[in-house]
Amino acid sequence: MIVKKAINESGKSINDIDAVASTAGPGLIVCLSVGLSFGKAFASTINKPFIAVNHLEGHALSPKLNSKLDYPYLLLLISGGHSQYLSVQGLGNYKRLGTTIDDALGEAFDKTAKLLGIEFPGGPQIEIIAKKGNPNKYSLPKPIFNKGGCNLSFAGLKTSILKIAKTIKTEQEKFDLAASFQKTIEEILIKKN
Repeated sequence: MIVKKAINESGKSINDIDAVASTAGPGLIVCLSVGLSFGKAFASTINKPFIAVNHLEGHALSPKLNSKLDYPYLLLLISGGHSQYLSVQGLGNYKRLGTTIDDALGEAFDKTAKLLGIEFPGGPQIEIIAKKGNPNKYSLPKPIFNKGGCNLSFAGLKTSILKIAKTIKTEQEKFDLAASFQKTIEEILIKKN
């Protein structure tokens, strides 16, 4: 079991646990219900408090785990289903500055990877093959690049990738498309920041 392995690798024992936390949302309901059910049962079994954690708040506060970051700070929150710019003003105090108007960036990476024949999760593999490619080979669209404030859009970029992927005949072209895709994403995120 993964929890037993984590406890063993931590060098701690079950008696050292002060509380049990699990993601309570937002997210995929099946995944959330499994984690919540296990977390609540585990906490009850060891007679410790259970803490429900907001998935996005976990992302928003995680930079403070290993840095002395003061409030407020700007956060680019990117996960499989979310892409947002947030002003993190304090615990429980967040101001959304922009979000995706269509697809999340994680989804764009995964769908691009699938079009290139790369297994899930696509992001890490795109990064690896992009190093072998020419990032200037393909000129890809940057939807709402010069408008929309901090809002993002990736649907048009994915459509362009789909069209180009159908014409790819060599591994090098695949590497070039991955590199061009990654460069385009970087340009979008830097501009919107």
